[in-house]
Amino acid sequence: MQDFEITDAATGRLIATCDRIDDVIPALDDACESLARQLAANAEGSSGIRLRLEVHHRTSDGRRIWCAERVFFPGPR
Repeated sequence: MQDFEITDAATGRLIATCDRIDDVIPALDDACESLARQLAANAEGSSGIRLRLEVHHRTSDGRRIWCAERVFFPGPR
């Protein structure tokens, strides 16, 4: 069972899963890089885009407990 889930807060789409808390930050970094690449490949302007990624802990009884979030602004600053 995957202990942590990273989802798109706006759509609820599952982006990544992690077994350990130590894997969450690298998975968030990878997800942000991947989303930025997708936007660039689709030639979508990213100046006004804000993505909110949520991290939930999945308990052994199936409950999801919110742990953290990252707000990501793709593109140059």
